[in-house]
Amino acid sequence: MTIIIEEPVDIDEEAKTVPNQYFLNQNYPNPFNPSTVIRYGMKEKAHVTINIYNIQGELVKNLVKGSKAAGTHAVTWNPMDIPAGLYFYKIRVLNKFTDIKKCVFLK
Repeated sequence: MTIIIEEPVDIDEEAKTVPNQYFLNQNYPNPFNPSTVIRYGMKEKAHVTINIYNIQGELVKNLVKGSKAAGTHAVTWNPMDIPAGLYFYKIRVLNKFTDIKKCVFLK
C-alpha cells in the first residue's frame, strides 16, 4: 500500500500567481447584506477603475481608482445610506479591458 502525502498549500498562493488575462469575478455573496467582495485580476500593472452604478446608470461609488500590480486583487463594498436594489459594477483597465456584472443589495 502506498501512502501519498501532499505538501500543504500556502493560503497566499493565489496572490502569488499572475493571471494570463484580465478578469472580473462575480461578487460574493450575491445577494448580499451588509457587504460583498469583488475579485479581479490583472495580467500586468495598469491603471484600473471599479465603479458601482445604480439601475439608472448613475455613479454610486468609486471602489478602485489607480495603478494596480499584476495579480489577483479583492475589494470589499459595504454600502451605507443607499436603498436596497439591483446595482452594476464595472471594471475598466485603461484601453485594455472592460467588464460589467450585476449584484443585489438586500436590507
